[in-house]
Amino acid sequence: MRLASAVLLLVGLVWAAAGCQSTDVRGPEGQQFAATTPMWLAISRGETKMLDVQIDRSKMTGTVTVAISQLPRGVSADQSSQTVQDGQSKASFILKADMSAGLVSNQAVRIVTSGSKGMQSTQYMKLTVKD
Repeated sequence: MRLASAVLLLVGLVWAAAGCQSTDVRGPEGQQFAATTPMWLAISRGETKMLDVQIDRSKMTGTVTVAISQLPRGVSADQSSQTVQDGQSKASFILKADMSAGLVSNQAVRIVTSGSKGMQSTQYMKLTVKD
């Protein structure tokens, strides 16, 4: 029991140090998934960065859709939404800031995760665009 508690504490500290946030979504009949996203991301003009959204399922089958929106002017994603199939645990988006992207600090980027039976969460990641 002590070992399990220590491991859970260590995992929590690693996530916190990495600057991640997680939201648990519960559905009927015990289905559950957790969506974990970065709390913040910085990108420079002309740069591309990977944005990963981790999906952890419990007693749940089926797809989870991850959608991003409210990107700053001049920042684009390779896709606006992605479906995470059974057996997969991550949605990856490639963000690109063009050379004329607006310089912003901590703009809230919306990340919505949706599963079956109305299970949904909304998180916001702070995005900074630097010169």
